[in-house]
Amino acid sequence: MDYVLLPGSKKPRELYERTLPLWYQQTTPLPEGFPKNDALFERIEGEAIGCDVDLIEDVEHRSATETVVIYAPTNLKDEPNPLVDSDSNLHCVDSFLDETDAHLYIKLHPKNYQRSLGIDVELSNITVLADSMDLYPFLRSCDIFISDYTTSILDIHLLDIPVIYFPYDLQEEGPDGAFDEYGYTRRGSLAIDYSELHGGYTVADTDELIDAVRLYLDDPSEFSEQRDRVRDMYFDYPDGNSSERVCEFFLSHSDD
Repeated sequence: MDYVLLPGSKKPRELYERTLPLWYQQTTPLPEGFPKNDALFERIEGEAIGCDVDLIEDVEHRSATETVVIYAPTNLKDEPNPLVDSDSNLHCVDSFLDETDAHLYIKLHPKNYQRSLGIDVELSNITVLADSMDLYPFLRSCDIFISDYTTSILDIHLLDIPVIYFPYDLQEEGPDGAFDEYGYTRRGSLAIDYSELHGGYTVADTDELIDAVRLYLDDPSEFSEQRDRVRDMYFDYPDGNSSERVCEFFLSHSDD
């Protein structure tokens, strides 16, 4: 491996060097941005492969008249999820969404798809996206995004969309712990200080989640300046041209 793509030259480079020092010494970081993020800005040819095209269009149309909320947690592992694994909480959220003309789309990690099969299909304001679907074409129509510590919780800052951080199972461990070859601490917690994000509300349970959504419905501009700060910390190019930059780089270095 000769090159590693990074979303930016500031915080991402620092994290790469600190968590994967051997890789950092042996590779050249390219802070040109992730090509996958181009789909956040406009439709990309072929982006619907493996997806339900009609559903993507339905979400786009729904966003014109309703508030589209997307919840996309990372791998849930063995820890019970207070929303996905609780019928009572799901029904409570469904009732809240009905009152506020909002719709929730849940996109679980592919490893957790079997858990989504237990979600009540009769919920009128909640839709579970199949594990085969790419999340990013749906994010263009998103009004409020909920996640824990996926990369998408950072990527969504490119669009200045209200964010709710829902790290219900975040373990207490400082950012200077011992990292494995993938950049995670031995206990599986984050390689970054989660508290430094502050680009939106941080909640720990379903009641707080509902309150946060309600607050954003009243004022979606809340935390806008903080979201800009997170975006500038992690991304050099807040645009949809990462694929072009990456191609131009390798074409210009094709003889190296």
